[in-house]
Amino acid sequence: MPILHAEIQVGGRQVPFVAGSFSFWQLTDYEGRPSTDVRLGLIELTLVGEAATWGFWESWMLDAHRRHSGRLIFYQNEDQKAKTVIFYDAFCVHYTCRFDARGHNGQGSFEVELNLSAAAKEVQGLFSEAHSVIPWDADKDTRYRALSKPAEYLPSAALAAKVLGGSTPGDGSAGGGAGSRPVPVLLAIARAVNPLNGLQNCTHITEAVVARLRGTDPEAVAPDLPARSLAELEAAHNTTIEFGKNFYDIFHQIGEADEGTAAVVVTLPKEGGMGHVVTITKHNGTATIIEGQDWGPGLAREVITSPTRAIRRYGDEDAVHVGLGLIPPPPTSSLS
Repeated sequence: MPILHAEIQVGGRQVPFVAGSFSFWQLTDYEGRPSTDVRLGLIELTLVGEAATWGFWESWMLDAHRRHSGRLIFYQNEDQKAKTVIFYDAFCVHYTCRFDARGHNGQGSFEVELNLSAAAKEVQGLFSEAHSVIPWDADKDTRYRALSKPAEYLPSAALAAKVLGGSTPGDGSAGGGAGSRPVPVLLAIARAVNPLNGLQNCTHITEAVVARLRGTDPEAVAPDLPARSLAELEAAHNTTIEFGKNFYDIFHQIGEADEGTAAVVVTLPKEGGMGHVVTITKHNGTATIIEGQDWGPGLAREVITSPTRAIRRYGDEDAVHVGLGLIPPPPTSSLS
């Protein structure tokens, strides 16, 4: 039974991990018989790519009282789960960040290792408790009710993109693989504007995307330079970013706007870390985000046509501040 993909769902995020383990154990007596109740081992995870840079992980580690509940999900096919581990009220008890500029195939590597210590775990419906989160004696049912429950399970958007080449019916993403039906013109732009595969140049990508959309530079590409500041971004696009939005509002607003309307969408992690900027436009009557960065497996360059897919890639309202800046239309020339 091959496992194609594994991810952690916690804190409003869906994050693939490249290595992970969980364990249980018991002490034994001199004859090898179990001499204790079942004990819970640590959850050990390795994250790479964009998700490894998020400040959420440091915040979890550095707050000695912060607990999170969530899921580890191991998939053998799109939305076909081989194993699910639900963890309750976990502390982050170990954090290591590692960077190697030598990397692999000329690409630098950046990874984060996490160890999580959970109050309880549930594997395939089998529940085991490490300790109670309430400080007095209570029966099993009371102790279970006191645990913080994780958010509802979300289907893996990353695996859908991997298995189907980037397009999942109803998912609102398109990567252009076999069997997919992407938005061809916009997908071609997403794939062409970032030839150096930069991961810090999102603001420059938006400028290249708009230049291609407007026809001012049909071959525009983004340099691999650090992102501009928010003020510089607003000046470059002659716009003002208004925060307090969500992806449902944004897709509705652009969908109701005139054909060809363009805007920039800014996401800023609430727990600190790198922000991100993308272009959204109304194309053939559909609000569409053009994402020109490749963040690793399942998070490649793509076009996004639904708020649910955008939330899965960029985070929900609990995870990120979302802003929108409408870009004025190009001036029309008049004949005298």
